[in-house]
Amino acid sequence: MTKKRAALYARYSSDLQKDRSIDDQLALCRVHAIRASLEVVTTFVDRAKSGASMNNRDGLWEMMQAAKRGDFDVIVIESLDRLSRDQADLPQLHKRLEFAGVKILTCNDGETTKMHVGIRGLVSSIFLSTLADTVRRGHAGRVSEGKFPGARVYGYRCITGKPGEREIDPEQAAIVLRIFREYAAGKSPRTIAGDLTREGITSPSGTAVWSNQCLTGGRLRQGMIGNRLYIGEIRWNRTRVFKNPETEAEIRRATPAEDHVGLTRLQAAVPRTVRIGSTEHEIQVAIPIDVPEARQKEPRQPSIGWASLAAQLQPCAAVVEIAHALCALPPGLAPRYPV
Repeated sequence: MTKKRAALYARYSSDLQKDRSIDDQLALCRVHAIRASLEVVTTFVDRAKSGASMNNRDGLWEMMQAAKRGDFDVIVIESLDRLSRDQADLPQLHKRLEFAGVKILTCNDGETTKMHVGIRGLVSSIFLSTLADTVRRGHAGRVSEGKFPGARVYGYRCITGKPGEREIDPEQAAIVLRIFREYAAGKSPRTIAGDLTREGITSPSGTAVWSNQCLTGGRLRQGMIGNRLYIGEIRWNRTRVFKNPETEAEIRRATPAEDHVGLTRLQAAVPRTVRIGSTEHEIQVAIPIDVPEARQKEPRQPSIGWASLAAQLQPCAAVVEIAHALCALPPGLAPRYPV
């Protein structure tokens, strides 16, 4: 009797997980295939790919194409959530494989039926929703402790052994201060980005090319010149990402103001005060920098008067306080980093 041909599929979700997970899943599926008298002819894998979407999953796409060609008769997986955790995508995958004459065999439940698909799809969908709420709660708790829950921001570096804590990176902080000085002096973000690229300075993304959008951001994404983290303020949960069910594209939307979490504890990469001789002058801004707005082409230049410096400065939207103060100082009086 000819053995049925089997394909193995394995996936893990995050870069934080170990690649060994793939090997463990394939080994388990291989044992299960042997017990079911199946001949393993090929394998498909997706590394660091979320099961919440079918986008950018090359292994899954190749598996579906092979199923259409009739390259195998059975697909063996550890569990149905390896295929998808989405309540709508899982039934679609099952229907397409069923049409191609391919059965789904899981190590947990055996041969998959429509009942398995319905129950597992619902359970996985609830799991994703609960996990998202748990992660957000954990991030809010980290912010309340003065820790930063997001990725490393240019100008800061992680502190070894202290998750969530950041310290100033002097080399990158000098670039940050330069960007603020030049922007407040009238240079456009595109010109600043072009200069940094020509000088071969590494961008926040790690490439040699700087984009003006890296500096200005967008309607809901704040760029470097609109990031209050540079003055020591942690602001979290201002936006949330949703998946468009038609295109599976990620859409960023603003969250209600009452859901925002903020704290001022992080060491400022751009200082709030300017020292003139033995006196420190506190610089205030009149316009919030949450969302970058159009900057005046010719901002009014402040006159020299240190005692009323804050009142004389005309802050541009999306520029932090110290940028104006630094640009107003005569040559030789600009404070050395750090102030």
